[in-house]
Amino acid sequence: MVSEDEFIKTFLKPLAEKTEGSLGLLDDAAILPRTPGKDIIISKDILHADQHFYKEDDPANIAHKALATNLSDIAAKGATPICFMLGIAFPKAPDEQWLKGFIKGLEAISSQYSCHLLGGDTTGTKGPLSLSITIFGEVDAGKMVKRSGAKPGDHLYLSGSVGDAALGFLLKSNELGIKPSDLRFEPDVNNWPLNDEQQTELLESYLRPTPRVELAEALKNHASAAMDVSDGLMTDLPKLCAASACGADVELARIPFSEPAKIVFAAQKAEQDELRNLCLCWGDDYEILSAISPENAENFETEAGLQGIIVQKIGNFTAPGQGIRLLDETGKPHQHKPLNFSHF
Repeated sequence: MVSEDEFIKTFLKPLAEKTEGSLGLLDDAAILPRTPGKDIIISKDILHADQHFYKEDDPANIAHKALATNLSDIAAKGATPICFMLGIAFPKAPDEQWLKGFIKGLEAISSQYSCHLLGGDTTGTKGPLSLSITIFGEVDAGKMVKRSGAKPGDHLYLSGSVGDAALGFLLKSNELGIKPSDLRFEPDVNNWPLNDEQQTELLESYLRPTPRVELAEALKNHASAAMDVSDGLMTDLPKLCAASACGADVELARIPFSEPAKIVFAAQKAEQDELRNLCLCWGDDYEILSAISPENAENFETEAGLQGIIVQKIGNFTAPGQGIRLLDETGKPHQHKPLNFSHF
């Protein structure tokens, strides 16, 4: 077992050495760097074991996911990440091998996105393992992309695809012999005709999400509103519309699903509607929804593509009185079943 002082000195201090304002973690405060002409953007996420990840997960994956979820928030604001603070509460003194894996995962993703440790806190808890990250980014002054700028007539864009994390969660739960308690159906995971590579793709989407950091510049240049998809496409879109006082029409046929997801849908005819609904509403996708004016659409797609990110127009923003409609291939409203997830 590792003591708190040893954890900070041996494991965390090396991560903070790349951030000048961390003061070597020798103080009880830090100095946040500030670039002239930039606004500081701040976001925070809290993750709990067996709610946001399984305690049995590889500690490197837990660390990756904790920082990736915060990086996603910063990217959706058109900002560049600069540093983060980590709070971690252990239910018992951590094992050295677990800590080594955790720090390895945290160092890898923080180095990948040049977003290094600034400071934080460690403590014990009578509850589950809990991680809290506060992240700082910067963007040209006055250029943060808010949720509140979408206008009727703007195109609704989505990066990447949705649903892989939900299916990966089901694979992981099945692997651990756990039946998720909040599903309205029992997915027949053992009969999904996926090869090893396809299963890995879905599991990685759940365990190690990819924050769309490279999309930030295109969002800053062209988006009138944006947010990341953490709680599900059809769960988060109403939040974006509410902030912008708009409605939205979403074309079901345009929503991008990965090849493994399409294979699962095709193989599970009886569960197809429930599986697709889960993919639309469950979350953990960390893709980005954005409002792009028609005159900016081509440039937005081009700039995103230059960064290796596919963005797909999935609908349009409409007048507020029209509400949010999911339309089928014939243009008729398609009834989906909101999961109505709440943390408490």
